[in-house]
Amino acid sequence: MKIYKILIIFIIFFLIFLLATTLYNKTKLNYNVVKYMKNINIFIDRDYVDKSKIKFFYGKTLIQIPRHFNKKILILTNSELIIYRPTCIDNQNQIYKTNWKLMNLSMQVKGFSCLHNKIYFKEFNNSLFFLNSGGPVSSDPILIELKNKNGFFKILNKNE
Repeated sequence: MKIYKILIIFIIFFLIFLLATTLYNKTKLNYNVVKYMKNINIFIDRDYVDKSKIKFFYGKTLIQIPRHFNKKILILTNSELIIYRPTCIDNQNQIYKTNWKLMNLSMQVKGFSCLHNKIYFKEFNNSLFFLNSGGPVSSDPILIELKNKNGFFKILNKNE
């Protein structure tokens, strides 16, 4: 009887996963997943880099998205992870006021109309979740730290 319960839960999760990926693949997202290092472009379509000289993010994962992407991002992970979001004061940052924590570090990602400096972070458990892209002035950079070395995450929005 116990094996049937596990099988039913697995089937339900799989069907939800299929439904979510089918629906969300209509939201096209052009992105790169790269290792963060000194002088790396923060956005996929701009030459903006962090000028702060902090080394905390070196070796973590950067998801380079377009600077003006404004839709939600669907992420699947099998590991606990921490997501870091450098924010711009001109954006609507209310989403970071609940369940996100403010770091003591700051970045200096200066764009034409926005300076991303305050960094918020949040821990996520192995799951499927939506991540707001930021805005409306600019999307917020996305840095990820996987807690499990063998863990992975996948962006389910269709890559252009």
